[in-house]
Amino acid sequence: MPESAAKMAYDHRKNDSEFAKQWDEAIEDALDLLHARVFQRCLEGDLEPVYYMGEPIGYIRKFSDKLQIEMLRAYRPDRFKTPGAQVNIGTRGDVFVLTEEQRAELRAINREWLLTSPIEEHSDARSAPPEPQGLTNGETPEPTP
Repeated sequence: MPESAAKMAYDHRKNDSEFAKQWDEAIEDALDLLHARVFQRCLEGDLEPVYYMGEPIGYIRKFSDKLQIEMLRAYRPDRFKTPGAQVNIGTRGDVFVLTEEQRAELRAINREWLLTSPIEEHSDARSAPPEPQGLTNGETPEPTP
């Protein structure tokens, strides 16, 4: 009984590391081409023919709002996130999308750390406001004009 071409290809991929490497490279190349085409469609739109009495008389450029929105969500999730999704930007530009449960757990961990961490005393003059000079017994300074 002959094997299908797809099964044969998957078997080669499983058993031949060089074939598997070329397979992965081909997928990456295809994804790069697809990305470039989608990006082009977002910027330039698509030309669709306009017909009059069954004959093409011109073209109209149409843009896909949905495609543009999805590209914005992919490239700028901090500004164009999906409604309901919580997006956090890391210090290196990493993007973390957290569920509500994950956010609650992270808040609890942060709260626990803040409550158990000792407050360090700083000898830096900027850490506390300067005390008024020459005042005793709770006197208040006179306002300066």
